[in-house]
Parts: sequence; C-alpha cells; structure tokens
Amino acid sequence: MNQQLNPDTEPNNPPRADQLQFLRFLAFMLIFLWHADLYAPDWLPGGYGAANAVSFFIILSGFVSGYSSYSRDITCSFREIIRYMWHKIIRIYPLYLTVTLFSVFMTDLPHYIASHSYPEARYLCKELLKHLLMIQSWFPQNYFMYTGVGWFLSTIMLLYLINIPLRACATRIRKSEHATVIFISIAVLAASSTVIYSLLMRGTYMEFTAYVLPVSRIGEYVCGMSLGYAIHNVSASINRQQRPCLPVILTLLEAASFIVWICMMYAPVQDWTVRTVHWLIPNILLLVIFGFGGGYISHAFRFKPLIWLGDISFECFLIHRMIIEEYMRNTATESTGFPGDVFAVMICLIITILSAIAAHSFNTMTAMRHAAAKQKGLLK
Repeated sequence: MNQQLNPDTEPNNPPRADQLQFLRFLAFMLIFLWHADLYAPDWLPGGYGAANAVSFFIILSGFVSGYSSYSRDITCSFREIIRYMWHKIIRIYPLYLTVTLFSVFMTDLPHYIASHSYPEARYLCKELLKHLLMIQSWFPQNYFMYTGVGWFLSTIMLLYLINIPLRACATRIRKSEHATVIFISIAVLAASSTVIYSLLMRGTYMEFTAYVLPVSRIGEYVCGMSLGYAIHNVSASINRQQRPCLPVILTLLEAASFIVWICMMYAPVQDWTVRTVHWLIPNILLLVIFGFGGGYISHAFRFKPLIWLGDISFECFLIHRMIIEEYMRNTATESTGFPGDVFAVMICLIITILSAIAAHSFNTMTAMRHAAAKQKGLLK
C-alpha cells in the first residue's frame, strides 16, 4: 500500500490499519450514490448515507493520524506546521485544481464571457477564486459550486492546520501512566462537543453552520484522533495468543457494527440537529471495532484489491461529481427505468475508477521521482 499518496498520512509513518481502507471506499460509494440520485432514487442509499460518509471521512482522518503516529514524538513549531501543510497541499491540490477548472465548463461563466455579460461573469469569477483558494467553506453561500465536493477539502484544511498542535499534546499524554483513559475521555468530550454545538446551532442554517463550516468539524476530528491513540495503545497490550476466542468475538462485533452503520443510512430522521448527532455513534462504533483489526471481516478487508480501492478513494471522491454531471448533461435528464438507471450508475462508476487510477498512478510516479531525487541529494 502506498501511504505517501493518501492525504491522511505522512511520509515515513508506520503503516496504518489496512482494514480501514476498504471502509473508506464504502464511504465514498455512499457519497457517489447520493450524487447519482437521479439514477438511484428508490433502490440505493440516499442523503443520509452521504452525510454519514462525510462525518466518517473526518473521524477516520483523525483516527488514522493518531493511530499511525502513535510512536512518534511530535513537537509543535511553526516550521513543522508549514512542512505538514505543504505535504498535504502538494498531494491534494494538483488534482483539485484540475477538477475545479474543468468544472468551469459546466457553469454559465463561458457563456457570460462570450456574451459580454461582465457583471455576471465577475460574480462567478469571484466565487471561482474562493474555490481555487480553498476557502469556500467559510462563506454561507455557494460552497457547493464548481466541483461540488471541494468544500470538504476547504473544511478539512483547518483540521490539518491544527493536526501538529494536537499531536504534540498527544505526545505528552501518551507518556502518561493513564494515557488510554485520558484519550478515551478526550474522545467522549470531543464527540459531546459536536452534539452540544449542533443543539446550540438549532434555528440557524444548519447545513452551513453544523455541516460545512470548518469549526463545526473540529470535535469529530479530535474524537477520531483520540480514538486512534487509544485503540493503538489497547490493541498493542492485548495478548491475542492467550485469547483464542477473541477473533470470533471481534468478528461478531465487526458484523454488528457494520450492520448498524448501514441500517442508519435508512433511518427516517429529518431534523438537521438530530441528523448531526445521528451519524456520530455508528461511525465511532465502526472505527473502534474495526480499529482493532482482529476479526475475520477485518482480515478479509486486508485483501489487496480491497486495500487498493481504498487507496484510490480520495481521487474517486474528487472526480466522481464531475463525471456524473457530465453524463447527465449529455444524456437524458430524467430516470430511464431500472435497466437504464443501472447502466448510468455503473458507467459513471467505472469511468470514475479508471480516471482515479490514472490520477493515482501519476501521483505515485511523481512521489517516486521525488523520493529518488531526495536520496541522490538533489533535494534538501
């Protein structure tokens, strides 16, 4: 597995729990199916699955960061923060820039420029600038414009920015005698802060204040990171050879948590406040159980093709909305019946995966050239 291309890890980090990679791809699929809802209105998961998947991505990002860096002593400095952010940006931004600029063709901007409608063109250019700077999630309008998914990267950039200070604090806690208890307590407090924040935001435009706004996601990220440290610590202290029944117990727990996670996609919850709370519990439960990685389902999820799907899930996430909208623009604008809907979903998914493979391969070759040049002393 190539860690250097995943935006949730750093070069030279110890391997993370591979079984979580396929869960990442399943979460992407929930978002994909939501954006392809024209062709899957009744027979596939809808909006709840997409919102749940976004929360899962954020908690998982924190979890992987804590789990994979458990043994590292992190010190907080301006230089370290800049280095960390630079690694994130050079992995994320090239593909993001490509998708964002391509999405311009799906807006009215070319028409406005061609017809000399400059006031309208200036407005769209101003919004485009926000997206190119990845600051659109800080504004309460038009955060879904252009790529449709770029707001998530805009939001998670704040979480990356506070990553080094958080891990520096975790380094001190990790050396404590009661580190596991402290990490679990922090995770509970962080998750509770998300619930409290959602309740306080009731009556506001919660799609923005409790879903898109970057500060509204800090609790989920901190919760995931604390759980990553705690699970790593607990898992390392378990003597699995002396507990032969442990794999069976963990398998049952994995199956139960996965069923709960899927079933919550269909729960008829309407209020945004409840929905925000609603997806926390199944996501946390799923990550905690699969984080141990001792069940037979986890072993199955370590199958290399499944890990590979998880590896390209980030590229799939960035690309899929553009492909779905382009397909809709050049075909029927309404459901075409079950066979046609299945074809539309499958062809969009196949093109998304093939495009993601190409983008991932390009990033892999770039990373390999960079590593080779660094080894030869060409880079400092």
